[in-house]
Amino acid sequence: MTVRVIESRNLRDSGNLRVRVGLDGRTKPTRVTTELHPKWQQNLNFAIEESLEKAANKMFSIRAYAVRRVLNDKLLGQFECPLAMIMHQPGGVVLNKWISLAPPPKDGRRAERDEDIGFIKASIAVYGARDTPPIFEDDDESEEIFNARHFTGHTLRIRLHRLLQLISEVRHNILSKGKKPKTASFCIKAFSGDCTEVTSLKLLKGSAVSFDQELLLPFLWPTVINKFHFQLIMHRGKKNRIIAQTSLPLSDVYSPVKFYGRISVSIDCIDWIGDSTERTELSYNGSQYFHRFERLHHYTLFASMIACNKIPGIYMQK
Repeated sequence: MTVRVIESRNLRDSGNLRVRVGLDGRTKPTRVTTELHPKWQQNLNFAIEESLEKAANKMFSIRAYAVRRVLNDKLLGQFECPLAMIMHQPGGVVLNKWISLAPPPKDGRRAERDEDIGFIKASIAVYGARDTPPIFEDDDESEEIFNARHFTGHTLRIRLHRLLQLISEVRHNILSKGKKPKTASFCIKAFSGDCTEVTSLKLLKGSAVSFDQELLLPFLWPTVINKFHFQLIMHRGKKNRIIAQTSLPLSDVYSPVKFYGRISVSIDCIDWIGDSTERTELSYNGSQYFHRFERLHHYTLFASMIACNKIPGIYMQK
């Protein structure tokens, strides 16, 4: 990942300024600027040595500091977001965007997201080891703002009820070792990237294990995560063993459709046979009947069944 820190605007402290860029606990600083209109035009590079799916939940941050000679640097404002926000920009690039900074936390509490105390203009790119690094060209005219409100948070709810038909090989392995019958307990681990949750341990009864538990896995949409993974883990004494695993494509669970608008329609079948399509204007204002539904988001379909005619003779005989 390459981050080009270009300039700042509207920061309340006009003294010596420095920007620190962070990724998953690693930070890199810019040089200190004393300009009245602070500019850095400096590139900072980070190596990401893991898959995109695992890196997606890593936290990316930009923080602006007032530099002091004696005391510690004073944090003026900050921006934080999962790396997935950068990855999902077109081409994995944020180009010449003003990044809104939120006030630093006070008394351990985060500031309101809608409160901005200044901006840092930056270009950011995430690219593969075999890709050509992007060439950033600073655009002084760009006024586009980038902030963390572009993404929506979701939670994958997984309800695990009952594990059935556990194969005889596993059951035999539990009972065959030692003079006394062994007991084994099982849990299911659900994970994707760095997000992991595990059920509590449940005992095997016959060939089944009852869990009846709910796991919640948060994620942001859009996301680079394309699968959620599940592992069945057996516990015997101090030993744990993964005995089975599978994956579930996220597209099978959640695949949002972009919303553009709604249209109200009436559809009917009439006893008229034509040779071609036809368009006519309605002799009445049909849209007036739909005004009361326009602010609704949940609907109920009402249908009246009146008659069924023209039933083919083959069915009448039966």
